[in-house]
Amino acid sequence: MRKRKSWEWLNEGLSHYNEREYMEAIECYKKGLELNPNDKEIWDSMGRAYNCIENYNKAIECFKKAIELDPEYKIAWNDMGETYAELKQYEQAIQNFEKVLKIDPKYKNGWFCLGKTYEKMGIYKNAIHYFETAIEVEPQLKNPLDYMDCAYNNKRIWENMGDLYHRLQIYKKAIKCYEKALEIDPNDLNLWDELSKLYEKLGQHKKAEECYKKGWSSFFQEFEGHLLKTSANANSNVRKEHNGGSEKEIEGIKNNQKYNKKFSNKEIIKIYKKELKENLEYRPLWTALGNTYERMEKFKKAMKCFQKAVKLDPNCGPLWRDVGHLYYKMENYDKAIQSYKMGIEIEPENYYLWCELGDVYYKKEVYVKAIDCWEKAIELNSNFKPALSKLEQTRNKHPLIWKKYKKEENW
Repeated sequence: MRKRKSWEWLNEGLSHYNEREYMEAIECYKKGLELNPNDKEIWDSMGRAYNCIENYNKAIECFKKAIELDPEYKIAWNDMGETYAELKQYEQAIQNFEKVLKIDPKYKNGWFCLGKTYEKMGIYKNAIHYFETAIEVEPQLKNPLDYMDCAYNNKRIWENMGDLYHRLQIYKKAIKCYEKALEIDPNDLNLWDELSKLYEKLGQHKKAEECYKKGWSSFFQEFEGHLLKTSANANSNVRKEHNGGSEKEIEGIKNNQKYNKKFSNKEIIKIYKKELKENLEYRPLWTALGNTYERMEKFKKAMKCFQKAVKLDPNCGPLWRDVGHLYYKMENYDKAIQSYKMGIEIEPENYYLWCELGDVYYKKEVYVKAIDCWEKAIELNSNFKPALSKLEQTRNKHPLIWKKYKKEENW
């Protein structure tokens, strides 16, 4: 049996690391170091794994060993700086990042981590300065992977800068940062979600709604792509198993490929549940799962997902709209009204919420309140067609109620 090489143990360790199997990764790195104790990359990778399980002392030992092997190894200096920042030893962290930038002044991640450290210290002016510097520096790019890494770093920097401006309530600058990040990765649901919230805070409800819809649209497209890739890999394996098989077997594989391009709600739910195992606190995933159950008319399951999402982010107006709409479908009109009112309390100028609240009152035959809500929606947006149409229909269908509510000549 062939003896494995140290780099093979490194690659296996990295595979475990990417799956968040950190103890398994550490065991692989140890086996690699038994074969080559002078491999700086293995020492650095093992330090990262220890960092992830919050064994910070061991992580620092590993980074120091990598630096001992190569004093100019900027990645290990940077990783050690991040560990010191986790320990809130900010002065030590800053010294590490300054060392990194002395070795390579165009190292984006060094400038970014320096900015993150100042952000943690509450020195926001410095943080923004270093984020902006990180965006401006142009490292030498030698191959396509370098370009991908540079784009990823830029996206991360824009996103963090947007988060900081958001917390500081400098909303217009936050929007610009998120939009820059979305130019790099237009399928990031979380960014679209943050952008939607910002436009709501600025009272630009139509723009907020557009961002909300774009986010979900891109989210579903991304999962479709994921499912297609999974299907393609599965079919590739089948081809290997049936290599040299009959025409009937080959035709079966082709038919399977065509079938897999049509994704069922059940398949999408499996993907959401898998993602939620890794991140139970990610509100947009709970909302997406709820929307999928709603499309399947599994309303109780959908409501459980929305309720979980509300617990995670009770101040999201569009989410209360989802909850209100679902209660409306379930014919629980009182709870639908409560939900829409919660949304309006958060976003009083959201004309979508006012209009749909009017729909619920209309269903309950509380026509005067329905008219009030639709008029409020039109007050907020004079060209809002759904509310205008419903007022016109009510006037034609219930003329006596309408006359009692308002004089005919005013319309």
